[in-house]
Amino acid sequence: ATMMNNLVTKDFLKQNLNIPQLSEQRRIGRFLSNIDQLIAVNQRKSHVTPPISLNIIF
Repeated sequence: ATMMNNLVTKDFLKQNLNIPQLSEQRRIGRFLSNIDQLIAVNQRKSHVTPPISLNIIF
């Protein structure tokens, strides 16, 4: 059996792709941006705030 490692352009162009409307793409982009911002804020907080257990001991 032979294994095909390359995608053939003509086969790719025959495929139907379901792409959301531009307005929905923008909403998805804003949603993902908001998640990125929340992750960044939480990462900054974890570097600034020492763990609670250290505050109790010292």
